[in-house]
Amino acid sequence: MAHIEVSDDARAHILQRIRERGKNLPLGLTPQAVLDACVDAVKTQAPDDWRFTRQPNAHFFFSYLNNTGDRSTHIKFLGGTHRQTERGRVIVAELETLALSPRGESDWETFSGSLESIAEQYLEDLADPDATVVHTLKTVMNPKEPLRQSSLEKQNLFASYRHTGLLRACKAPRNLALRPNALFLPRSPDDSAVDLWVRQGDSYLAFSASLNINRRSHCVFRRLTAVGVAPDQGALWSFDEQGNAKFVASVECGQPTAVRKEDLPEGFHGETYWTLPTALDSLWLNLDYELREQFPIMTAERMVLARLVDSVYELAWALAEVPGASEPAWFRKKGL
Repeated sequence: MAHIEVSDDARAHILQRIRERGKNLPLGLTPQAVLDACVDAVKTQAPDDWRFTRQPNAHFFFSYLNNTGDRSTHIKFLGGTHRQTERGRVIVAELETLALSPRGESDWETFSGSLESIAEQYLEDLADPDATVVHTLKTVMNPKEPLRQSSLEKQNLFASYRHTGLLRACKAPRNLALRPNALFLPRSPDDSAVDLWVRQGDSYLAFSASLNINRRSHCVFRRLTAVGVAPDQGALWSFDEQGNAKFVASVECGQPTAVRKEDLPEGFHGETYWTLPTALDSLWLNLDYELREQFPIMTAERMVLARLVDSVYELAWALAEVPGASEPAWFRKKGL
């Protein structure tokens, strides 16, 4: 069973957004019912270590699609995944306490001992193979709205090769945001329960003769169950630049490719597990967004917290004993 969290504040925010953006909900179906059904689908139909994306920032999109009768509903959820441990919770709590401490700039050095200890804990957290994979829902977006906070790491790697220019354009945040990582589809027209379908394999793209990008993409989705992707159940959906989704056809799929955790040696995980943010990284991603998009309204405590987290990263990678270890490219310095 997967772990999914929706904080009280996020729940209230999401329900309000569904009311605003889901005005075409079928009669009798409430925003609360939609949210509960989607959360329940993740809990019961996804394995406990499932990851919905390979992006280093671990953000994902879920689209709730309901075309019952003459009503067409598309509700796009934005969420994130991180690795959670008790150690990680303690790290975040300690930093938040330090950020609230009544110290001035002249006392910054007094933080050093605490920060070095936190940096050591962070390195342990980063290498912990027993963390719980936790998904969180954050907001509801317009179906054609791009994701502003997006790591450039993969685009930078593609940039090493000149022939990848078109592919880099297809992987721009605006285009990636048009293709949800998962779909919530009603089991039947009269049932509020939904099934969880996850995107599998590559997206199918097209280019015109003039090399202009055709932003319509075709993606294969397969129904997800608590033990993995269901065999031989696939559906082809298309998504255009306006955020419109259209069912294309049922497709035949081979055996599930996801490796079960119990089939791996102890402590082994796929690359996507190790690239998931820890609790500290998830905090930094939120702070990074605030620094870029909400700086004028950031509180003094949040600014101090951002500086503290930045200092922990510097200390951690200075302490790291792994050969070649360095601060990952998606931990951007903000010059605080």
